[in-house]
Amino acid sequence: MEGDCLQRKRVINPEIVDAVGSEPFKLVANLPYHAATPLMLALMTKHPNCTGMFVTIQHEVVQRFGAQSGTKEYGTISVIAQQLGSVGTIAKLPPGCFWPQPGVASAMMRWVRQPDHTNDPDWWVSFAEITQQLFQSRRKQLAGVVNKLCTSQIDWPDGIAPTDRIDALSPDRVQALCRAIHEICYTQ
Repeated sequence: MEGDCLQRKRVINPEIVDAVGSEPFKLVANLPYHAATPLMLALMTKHPNCTGMFVTIQHEVVQRFGAQSGTKEYGTISVIAQQLGSVGTIAKLPPGCFWPQPGVASAMMRWVRQPDHTNDPDWWVSFAEITQQLFQSRRKQLAGVVNKLCTSQIDWPDGIAPTDRIDALSPDRVQALCRAIHEICYTQ
């Protein structure tokens, strides 16, 4: 097969989806830096038959996938990747490993889907969308951000205060908040 893996920024080329079918698969690739994040997020959230990824990408992006809450690297991709699977760095690769040499370091990353996270792809798409909206205002208190997303009052999950900021919440807490928002604002 020849062509772009992405049809649009967050949509995988239908020819690739058809070729893979419904069987479980793993992505093993040296990904172009500009396509890595959108492709990987699409596979994580919209294609539950993708059971793992073993990819070479920009080292900075690998750090974002595995970032912990409270760090500047922590964001949407950290939460999604860590909620749906386990993330790890296999090896860091200096620019000299490639010809021509890129201006940045690369890394080999491992992501393996949690087996219980293969059902309900519609939820994971909503989860990703809500998470992205929350992180667009990462420096603001959650009450103001949630009020922009939802005109109804949500039931705040245990351990989350309206005065918290999204980047201080663990991936589990972000998911709990997303579920609360989804239940009130997206299912009525």
